[in-house]
Amino acid sequence: MFWKILIALLILTGIALGIYFGLYKKNEKFKKGKKIAVLTISLGNRPFLKYNKKTMEAYARKCGCKLITVTNWDSQNVKTLNTSSNGKKRFMKLVIIHHYLKLYDRLIYFDDTVFVTPNAKNLFDIVPEKSIGAFKEHLVFDRKESMQHAIKHYRKFDKNPKIPTDNPLMINSGVMVLSKKHRPIFNSSRYILKSWGFSDQAFLSYRIIKDKIPVFDITNKNNYVGSQTKQKIPNDVEIFHITGGGGSESQRENLLKKLSKKYKV
Repeated sequence: MFWKILIALLILTGIALGIYFGLYKKNEKFKKGKKIAVLTISLGNRPFLKYNKKTMEAYARKCGCKLITVTNWDSQNVKTLNTSSNGKKRFMKLVIIHHYLKLYDRLIYFDDTVFVTPNAKNLFDIVPEKSIGAFKEHLVFDRKESMQHAIKHYRKFDKNPKIPTDNPLMINSGVMVLSKKHRPIFNSSRYILKSWGFSDQAFLSYRIIKDKIPVFDITNKNNYVGSQTKQKIPNDVEIFHITGGGGSESQRENLLKKLSKKYKV
């Protein structure tokens, strides 16, 4: 009897150690003591977070971190942006993410119009740390002309005419998985920023092309944009992103209301 009990205890101990070290190895952020967070930005009087903030908080808990919600920012920081357009608020994302990547090893960034379903997976575990995790929007929508304008404009400031204009890559910057090593691309101080309808994401796509940063495609399953959501709300989407293509502010608000009712938030 004694030997049977001892063998059983040894087997249970082995199973427990196997589970522990399996989780330890899998969870890189725990293994390496990474400081991580989920970040969202909502500047100005925008109505969206009352419908989706709880989904972001629940997602942050799933990832083992906190949600950082930026609803105001020191106006002095606007002076760090050189822009030829009136859309300085659209480019403030660059300044704020640049700041938080100094404080955190990895971030998941959400626009304030993102709705995270309970089925969403931990993108920290999916996206390699060396890569930027984002939806490669150009694989679904034609962004070639916009990127040609962006590359022609921004490469002048890098004095590098060899950067080809025929690279169609454009990420959607509404959902991104970022690491501290990506912080330099959010520094726009030497550029005059311009908007071709895509503002910050055209600039970031240019910097990704220029710096040859690998992009891990999270697909539109993790960034299902507004123009698609207003047509239908699929059950297999994990993260919705109610972009401007979803219509006016009130129409986008109504889409978020529908999602909050569907998922009982």
